[in-house]
Amino acid sequence: MKKVLIGLALVYTIAAPSAAASLLNFGEFFSSVRAGYVINQHGEKSEIFYTPVQVFHNRAGVEFVSINAGYESEPKRPALSLGVRADNIIPLIWGGEWGKAHVTTAKLPTLEFGPYVSTWPKGDGNLWHLDFWYGLSVAVGF
Repeated sequence: MKKVLIGLALVYTIAAPSAAASLLNFGEFFSSVRAGYVINQHGEKSEIFYTPVQVFHNRAGVEFVSINAGYESEPKRPALSLGVRADNIIPLIWGGEWGKAHVTTAKLPTLEFGPYVSTWPKGDGNLWHLDFWYGLSVAVGF
């Protein structure tokens, strides 16, 4: 777990929003970390921990999609994922006049789902011989 936290701290430090801001704001870092599961192309389940690097939102700042960097625990290697924020999109679907009058949506935690990729050298001495995994991820924020 210590390696996961150090790796995520490094990812966040590299992707810091501005040079004027603190290089590592642990409060902001931990509030944006997500944890969940991935299922790869072979049907194998693994844990994943990541933080958003780029976030796409509307003018009001409501997040819809994020590009995430993190760590996949079972093969112990870095991973990238594209997260769709279900907790923000579901209320948007019912945001029309009829939906506001007839639909109540529960307050959901940060809930993301989407594709992920993970690659790392196979360990046979050839750094270009990569093991490549891809699949689907589902994660929640803290």
